[in-house]
Amino acid sequence: MTPVGMKFTVLQAAADTGGKSLDLHWELLPNCNMKDPLVHVHPHAIETYEVLEGKMEFFIKDKWVVARKGISLPSPKA
Repeated sequence: MTPVGMKFTVLQAAADTGGKSLDLHWELLPNCNMKDPLVHVHPHAIETYEVLEGKMEFFIKDKWVVARKGISLPSPKA
């Protein structure tokens, strides 16, 4: 678990795909410290998020997007 209350599990490492992909399961635990958004970019990678329960906001292409349970949301290279 990270200090802000997130748990990461590597499902498939970059070494498993010849550097083409990294699959993570990212769990935000109760009382997770998300008061400060984790805005960041990946200039060489496309990120795709799938919300398994609840909802989460993502900052994509200069705007906030709300994703709810069952939604798969791609974030392009930035």
